Amino acid sequence: GNAIKKSGVSVCRRIPPVSYEIVKAKVLAVFSAYVSCAVVPELRFKEDFGDVDLLYVADPAVKVENIITSQFGVTDSELIAKHGPSVSFAVECTFAGLPNVLFQVDLIQTSSPQHLRMASFYYSYGGLGSIIGPLFKRQHLTLSDTGLWCNLLCDAGKGR
Repeated sequence: GNAIKKSGVSVCRRIPPVSYEIVKAKVLAVFSAYVSCAVVPELRFKEDFGDVDLLYVADPAVKVENIITSQFGVTDSELIAKHGPSVSFAVECTFAGLPNVLFQVDLIQTSSPQHLRMASFYYSYGGLGSIIGPLFKRQHLTLSDTGLWCNLLCDAGKGR
């Protein structure tokens, strides 16, 4: 997790698996109360983790920045980074047994509840979808976080 920086330097640290599981559980519990969401699967048996990725379905009535502020106490705007429809923030990990340690949480927006499962696959295990996507492209298929599409040529041009 290098999305959160102050003066060009990442402020978040990698954390051990036990602490990661505690952070992941809390993040999922908090956001599940407000939006449909799922944690992106990660490689097990890692020595440490740099961030937790949470997929969520956008809800116009819910501002994730308000959840970050109210539920995690993040009030420093430098500890929240927006990039497109996704938001990253630094959570203080005292509740996970790591006082004075900031850890990065990435909130990745999906367009609908139907896409949560596919997005989970696409973003899993270090970006599996972006690794295997080019293999599908050679067969005129497109793999994305919303599904697998056959690219057909028709009179009107390319289509899905």
